[in-house]
Amino acid sequence: MASQYAIYDTLIDDITMLSDGTGLTGLIFGAVDPIDSVNEENVLLYDSICELNQYFFGQRKKFDIKLV
Repeated sequence: MASQYAIYDTLIDDITMLSDGTGLTGLIFGAVDPIDSVNEENVLLYDSICELNQYFFGQRKKFDIKLV
């Protein structure tokens, strides 16, 4: 299965988030189209974006997303 990615538009820059479906596998500053990855939504990427939003707005200091 190809890894998945989502591009998150933050106040500082775009962040490309990578996932293998079981956890977050990478963060890349800037909007990129990673090789061998598909741009599709999944719950893990959505939850990662929600946690980053909370962090940027001062509502979170600790992250719960699994890193692999």
